Amino acid sequence: MPQFCQSSEVALPGLARLAAARYSGPWGIGVALGLAAFIAAGTAKKLESDALELWARQSYFGKAEMELRWAEGHQMDFAVAALNAAVLGMEASLGFDPDKRAVDLDGLIIMDVLQAKETGGFEYGTVLSYRVVLPGFDPIRSRYEFTLSIEQFGVAKGRRSQAVASAVLASVYHNSQVEAPKLSVAPELVPEQIWMPVEESPVLRCRYWLGGAHALKSATIDIRYWPNKDDELGHAWLCRREQP
Repeated sequence: MPQFCQSSEVALPGLARLAAARYSGPWGIGVALGLAAFIAAGTAKKLESDALELWARQSYFGKAEMELRWAEGHQMDFAVAALNAAVLGMEASLGFDPDKRAVDLDGLIIMDVLQAKETGGFEYGTVLSYRVVLPGFDPIRSRYEFTLSIEQFGVAKGRRSQAVASAVLASVYHNSQVEAPKLSVAPELVPEQIWMPVEESPVLRCRYWLGGAHALKSATIDIRYWPNKDDELGHAWLCRREQP
């Protein structure tokens, strides 16, 4: 997972010409073209510029922390793929949100009468959910590679000190020749609902009930999308990381 997955503050505008003048070669041209696209699209569609603004935050001239920016030549592919996502209108959201759900029958049987009366038969906790929009998705022609990974607190083996372990919670690869990562065992984290993208509704989303207490430190989604799977270079990429 790239370390520049997460976005930060607001970007600096209008520096495309400076980029072309100061940086030679494909990286300088790429930055210039990217910022030019941001300025043009942002001016023409101000109300729809959120995705481009997020991209610009991580550009060389953005205000994200340096380790979160595309500041090196070898990061060009990520920068272009992220710009493709912004122009295409691809969206990705991830979050930990408070929620409630009805207690199941077994839970109601063992629940104290007063507790049931106070809660109304509901339990309160946190939900981890993600939502990804894939514009122009065609189940035959398109390709995507999606992973949801987590960091979870635990106890180090043979010690009493706290440790953080990484795990792959979900992995969905469609029309890909690459093998999807193997899932980690997390019996306490079972998806409540899963929606797969279809042509009429190109949305991939899911939610996990975490309950009142959980050991998650963070969650990250990584999505790569090819509207046309035969166009290897024409892919879009988004990455989101959130903490409770």
